[in-house]
Amino acid sequence: MQSARLLTAILAMIACGAAGSGEAVFKRNCAICHSTEPGHNKVGPSLGGVVGRPAGSVADFSYSTANRTSGIVWTREELDAYLANPQAVVPGTLMAFPGLKAEPDRKALIDYLADQPGS
Repeated sequence: MQSARLLTAILAMIACGAAGSGEAVFKRNCAICHSTEPGHNKVGPSLGGVVGRPAGSVADFSYSTANRTSGIVWTREELDAYLANPQAVVPGTLMAFPGLKAEPDRKALIDYLADQPGS
């Protein structure tokens, strides 16, 4: 009985931490195409300083017309919606990412991005 409780407690701790840190979510889902280093664009633009930045505004990055003309400012709320379903928020975006469906992952990622320095 005691071992069953211990196992339940361990599984609960794992489940609570399943989202992982924002850095882990970034590395797992975003780092292949994006950097958090200001001025270091990859296939996607640098996400350093993205929170509060207008969409399509990183210098030396060629955005889709849809993203560049969206009028979006990347607030936490806009990022949450976009990360859940990029194509629904910016129809015509070239970002092929299907979205992060788990809200805890999106929150952790946005918190992580908010802590990254801007350009």
